[in-house]
Amino acid sequence: MRVAVVGASGKMGCAVVRLASAEGIAVACAVGISDVGKDAGVLAGIGPIGVPIMDDIARIGELAGRPVLAMTAARLSAWRPSSFRSCGSQT
Repeated sequence: MRVAVVGASGKMGCAVVRLASAEGIAVACAVGISDVGKDAGVLAGIGPIGVPIMDDIARIGELAGRPVLAMTAARLSAWRPSSFRSCGSQT
């Protein structure tokens, strides 16, 4: 299974990245509003995993591929509603 973590640069997002890694689940995409460009694994304290934090939620489908489970650990009010419509239209 591959997951996309929304809110990956925050406290809960880092916890999701650590848990996924510990369970052998690939983090395919990491979205956050801070620490853009930094490795999600490094932010989570587990070392590099080769997945940089990006700030464009609409690119989840493009970058993560399918199938993917999106784990949301973010305050959804921080994201533009238009981004969700764009992301949802990629299914």
